[in-house]
Amino acid sequence: MDPASVANSEMPFMRYYFDKAALSFNLTSMEFEKSEDDVYENPEYLLSLSQIQELKDSTYKETEKRIQRTTTFIGNTLTFFEQKMTLVKH
Repeated sequence: MDPASVANSEMPFMRYYFDKAALSFNLTSMEFEKSEDDVYENPEYLLSLSQIQELKDSTYKETEKRIQRTTTFIGNTLTFFEQKMTLVKH
């Protein structure tokens, strides 16, 4: 379509809707080098930033749970031994 004919048209603007779009870029000017395939053997190297953030958050939550369980266990264990020592002394 000729740009001049579009400018003089009664409807110079059209909107197209697509289910999918494919964009191609020439990346040769960016001088990328192919990485070795074994670099990507671990799935962690293929995560997006949002997936990494989600893992970080879930790891933090799991760490907090484990600290709480360990603290409770140690507290209960020490209380048990304190009570046992008190019974032995009497």
